[in-house]
Amino acid sequence: MARNSTPPSSLIISIDVELRRVAAVASDQPARISLVEHRSRIESQQQLLQLFQQARIPATWGFSDPANSQFVPELIDESGMHEVALLGDASWISLETGRRGFCQHLVQRVADARRAGCELSTLAVYDGQLQDDYDLLAKHQISMVRQPRRKQRAAKDAPRHRTLRYGLWEAPRATCVSPSTTLWARRSSMVINRAIRRTIRHGGIGHIALDMTAGQYASAQGLGFVSRVLETINKYQRDGQLEVCTLRELATRWRPCQQVVTARSLLRVAA
Repeated sequence: MARNSTPPSSLIISIDVELRRVAAVASDQPARISLVEHRSRIESQQQLLQLFQQARIPATWGFSDPANSQFVPELIDESGMHEVALLGDASWISLETGRRGFCQHLVQRVADARRAGCELSTLAVYDGQLQDDYDLLAKHQISMVRQPRRKQRAAKDAPRHRTLRYGLWEAPRATCVSPSTTLWARRSSMVINRAIRRTIRHGGIGHIALDMTAGQYASAQGLGFVSRVLETINKYQRDGQLEVCTLRELATRWRPCQQVVTARSLLRVAA
């Protein structure tokens, strides 16, 4: 039995794994990597997943093109613990691309993923500017949107349940970390620990976003950092202070709240 009798706070971990911009994919001379480097990336991704599996901690993993990722099938296992999200970027989510371009890329990527057996319900925007095309997202069963780092609301301004239009939810503001220097692991550990303690102290929902698109997790330092973060989360879970869920699960939990709000709105109109 949990030692803490109060309901636990919730934590979401979203990981941006593979970023493939449209311009690079369509180029006549795309960037190529050696077979050795490719195998090294796959092995590192497998090691990263193994850390989460051993800790029994779910996460939302973002891919630009889930249907063509060799790593995604390993995430779609029988347990259904993890979520695969569509990772969007400025090469197809921008003012320049427009509604038609956005729709074209969205439809293709979602359809390809579903044919490959991967159901998508979260759009994680890496960078770019999402327009008011929420109707297109809803039409293709997207229910949660994670805004890019620069668009995320300040903690003091972020409501617990942020609704968009057409039944979509906006993911809670995230504490974003991205490896860049040798001091990254130490500093990021402190930032994440503070964020987790703040979530537990104030209640509600915490969100950690890890930018692993450049393969920073491949080093022993990167994997060691992730392992220590998961150990910390496990400690709070054992104490009954924290529970971890995916963005898809969060959207499902929030859905009844949305139905209540809709019902109240209808009553006001009827009155």
